[in-house]
Amino acid sequence: MRQPAKLLSYAILTAIMCFLTYTAIIRHIIFDSSGDLAIYSQFCWLINHHGLLEPSTLCYSVSPGVPISPLSEHFVVILIPLAALYRLIPSPLTLIITQAICAWLFIICIVYIIHKRLSNQFAAIIASIALSLYPPLHLQARGDFHPDAFIMLAIPWLWVGITEQRRWLFLSSLLLALLAKETGALAMMGLGIALLATRQYRKFGAWMCTTSMAWFFTSQLLLHVLRNGKPHPAMLAYYGYLGSNPAEIAVNALRHPSKPLGLLFKKDAMLIATQMLLPLLFLPLIRPLFFVPSLVPFAQAFISIHPQTRNIRYQGMMQCSGLLILGCVEAIAFAVYLIEKRCKGNEVKARNLGEFAIAFGLLSCALLSWHLVSPSEPYLNHEVMAQNITRVKAIREALSLIPENAPVIASGYLSPHLANRRFVWWFWWHNPLRDERGKLTPKWRGEMPQSEVYIAIGLTPLVNPKEKPLTLQQLEEINEIKRWREIETVIENEHIILLRYHQDFGHPE
Repeated sequence: MRQPAKLLSYAILTAIMCFLTYTAIIRHIIFDSSGDLAIYSQFCWLINHHGLLEPSTLCYSVSPGVPISPLSEHFVVILIPLAALYRLIPSPLTLIITQAICAWLFIICIVYIIHKRLSNQFAAIIASIALSLYPPLHLQARGDFHPDAFIMLAIPWLWVGITEQRRWLFLSSLLLALLAKETGALAMMGLGIALLATRQYRKFGAWMCTTSMAWFFTSQLLLHVLRNGKPHPAMLAYYGYLGSNPAEIAVNALRHPSKPLGLLFKKDAMLIATQMLLPLLFLPLIRPLFFVPSLVPFAQAFISIHPQTRNIRYQGMMQCSGLLILGCVEAIAFAVYLIEKRCKGNEVKARNLGEFAIAFGLLSCALLSWHLVSPSEPYLNHEVMAQNITRVKAIREALSLIPENAPVIASGYLSPHLANRRFVWWFWWHNPLRDERGKLTPKWRGEMPQSEVYIAIGLTPLVNPKEKPLTLQQLEEINEIKRWREIETVIENEHIILLRYHQDFGHPE
């Protein structure tokens, strides 16, 4: 029965991943995508049309004065082949589907390991379903894109390469993790240090630590040159309370540990830790080989003061999820081994009962956690989609009026749909119509593009009881900009306002 059970597990997890992909695609279509998707879409477009060193206006609008090119954002070398794919299918959906495929291949490997570790095939099927439904994995893969998905993908395949002595698989998986993002080296170093503490895999741990450390320092030197000696914009936004540059931040974190630890042990961090571990029961705790390295990306997220980073949807948590899920599988096998040792009379029966009980408990907690982790974040149902029909139609009609290569200033969830162009800025951040203090001004800051600039502002978010409409201050800003003589209203309805800016319009206020 082993082969049919394995095929059934693959079929079920494929169906779950297809549904996840479908949901992610629908979220993009109905304008509920997030900012990172816009950034990486523009990166891919820039690589194809202007090269690796052309600065992104989306990143520039987040932190003026720090131009960020595709390669200097996080030294995401994997963007080069990804951009080649994007050239064939130039749509943000290319990145969304690529990320979903990463999640699918990740779970494929996890199920392969499950069937290697568990002899009870029913327990293996149940555990496969449970981990395919792991809530953080789904929450992180929907509505956004981030290269951490490639690091998550590399983790179980790297472990298979280690345990089965497949050096080519080990090296290729390690290379994928390192090329996915500069900080992937930190997760690999954490896992390498854990392997050094073992007798069996010490050589692999030494390889991982040496290679990861060398790559991390090399990438930091290259990034220092690519960023003109300035830190990444997110560095100061996330950890600026510790200093104004990476070295000062690191020193102050060591000198004043109470500051980062105070953030790390805040209620929201503890809640997210509980939410991530709940479906896995106690299993990661008895497999510190994977649990301890997962603290690296977790701590990286939660010593930040940026609210969006301190969230279970933060894409950097994919590394953490990958290590925890893999640790869960290995912990099941270890727990069953302990049960066998205690029940020497009938090892096979004890093993089967232990595997089935743990797998069933795992599935129960995974299903329960969907209600506890995100009661207001269900998959998009027909009611939500039906409520958004009018909104989506109105936004599509407005965006169709923008010429293909025209410069655009757009609000958040509209930006992924407008990212395939040289000039696109976020309206609510430091766009060229804001001064140094962030206040809107009719005078264009910097060199203005030769053509007219379109301004697309979404007025209604995805129909969701949790979402809030625009604040009073935001509405005041929109009314202010409409009164400028440089502004012409192209279209306005309850869902979107499309404006056209040109310094030579000159119509009276």
